[in-house]
Amino acid sequence: MGEKTILLENKKKFFTYFIARRLIECPSCGLLQIRPIIQQGEKMSCCRCHKELLRHPLSKKWSFPFAFTISSVILYIVMISFPLLSIDLYGRTNQLGVFKGTVEFINQGWNAVGILVGLVVTFFPMLVIGLMVLILYFSRKKKLPSFFPKLLMSYQTLRPWSMIEVYILGVFVAYTKLIDMAHVELQISLYAIVLLMITMAVTDGCVDFAEFWSRCSLSNKKFYSELDINSQGKKWLEVKNNNAFVSCECCQLVILADTSQAIALLKRCPRCGKKLHRRKPNSLSRSMSLLIAALIFYIPANLYPIMHTTMMGKESNHRIFGGVLELWDNQMIPLALLVFFASILVPVLKISGLSVMIGASLFKSKRFLLERSRLFQIICWVGRWSMIDVFMISILIALIKFSSLATVKADLGIVMFAAVVVLTIFAADVFDPRLMWDYAGLNGMVFKKSKNV
Repeated sequence: MGEKTILLENKKKFFTYFIARRLIECPSCGLLQIRPIIQQGEKMSCCRCHKELLRHPLSKKWSFPFAFTISSVILYIVMISFPLLSIDLYGRTNQLGVFKGTVEFINQGWNAVGILVGLVVTFFPMLVIGLMVLILYFSRKKKLPSFFPKLLMSYQTLRPWSMIEVYILGVFVAYTKLIDMAHVELQISLYAIVLLMITMAVTDGCVDFAEFWSRCSLSNKKFYSELDINSQGKKWLEVKNNNAFVSCECCQLVILADTSQAIALLKRCPRCGKKLHRRKPNSLSRSMSLLIAALIFYIPANLYPIMHTTMMGKESNHRIFGGVLELWDNQMIPLALLVFFASILVPVLKISGLSVMIGASLFKSKRFLLERSRLFQIICWVGRWSMIDVFMISILIALIKFSSLATVKADLGIVMFAAVVVLTIFAADVFDPRLMWDYAGLNGMVFKKSKNV
C-alpha cells in the first residue's frame, strides 16, 4: 500500500474530537507514531530517540503478577515487624528497624528529613503494594469500575518514590562502616526487604499497563469519535495541523481535533481525568528555578558535615567527600566508587545536564538532540539513587546510640543534601524533553512507524 494522509479539515462536524488509539506520542522527543502489534516479550521503541514506549509482558496470566503481589504484602509485613540489623559494641546491643531511622531523625530535630525517609521507605511502598492489589483484583472484572483509572494514575505517580532498592544499598554502605567498629548481625527483616525489592520489580514486569488503560472507558463519549488507523503496510501518516492534537502524559491517549482552538478547550483527559497540556506548562522556567534552588543547597551540603560521631570520647565530623575517601583508604574501592557516583557525581550530572538542556532549548539548538534525550532518560533513572547517603545516616544514628561510649548524630549537611536530591528529582519531572525537539523545529507533521524490537 502506498502512503496515505489524514487531513483534519476545518469543517463543522458532529464529532469535534477524534480518539486515535493506534497512535502514541513519544514522551522524550514528541514524535507521533503508530503502535505496531507487538508479541509477548517484545517492546516498542521510538524510531527517532529510541526510548522504550511499550513493553509486552512475558506472561499474560493474571495469577503470575498476583502471586508476586501477595508475596510483596507478606514480605512487607515481615520487613516492618522484625529488625534489619543488630549491633554488639563492647557488650552493649542495639537493633535497627525500618521505622527507627525516621524516629531518630525527628528526635534529633531534623523533622523534614525524618518524614522524607519514612515516606519513601515505608509509607509509599505500602501504598504502591496496596494499589497493585486493587488494580489486579478489579482488572478481573469484565467492566472496570469508574475509579480504576485513578488507581492506575496513583500507582504510576507513587512508584518512583518507593525507594526500597536504594534503601538496601544504604544498609549495605552502613554495614561496611559498622563492621570495623562492632559486631553486626543480619536479621530476618533484611532478607525480607531484599526479596521485597525482587517481587515488586517482577510484578512491574508482568503487568500490562497499556492493556489496562485500553480497557478504561471514556467520559462524555458523545463528544469523541474513534479514528481507526490500520498501520499494516503504512509507513507514513501526515497531519495537516500539527497543533491540533494532544497526548495525555498519564495514560498516553492521543486526541486529535479539527483545529488547535478545539484542543485548547480540552481541560482533562476523557480516560484518566488528568489535566491535558500540549506541553508541560512553564516547563523551562519551573525547572530552572528548581535547579537554582538545588545548586544553592548543594554548596552547603558539601561544606557542612553530614554527621557528627563520638567514639570513646573522641569527636569527629564527616562530610560527603570525606566518606568516599574513608572507604577508599579502607580498600573498599567498589563501594567508594558507588558512593562517589551516587552522592557527588549524580547531583552534579543532574544540575549541569538539565541546565545544558534548558539552555540549548532556549537557543533553539539542533546539536546533539539524540544525545540530550538519552542523557535526560539517564538523569531521570539515576536521580533517586542519590538518597543512599541519607539512608546510610538514618541507619547509623539509629544503631549507634551508646551514650558516651559511641554516638552518631546527623548534622546540617545531610539536610541540605536531602533537599538537593528532592529538588533535582522535581526539576527533572517538570522539565519537558519534547521542547528540545520543538524549539529545534524538528517536530513536524510526519509520523513514522515505530520500531518493533
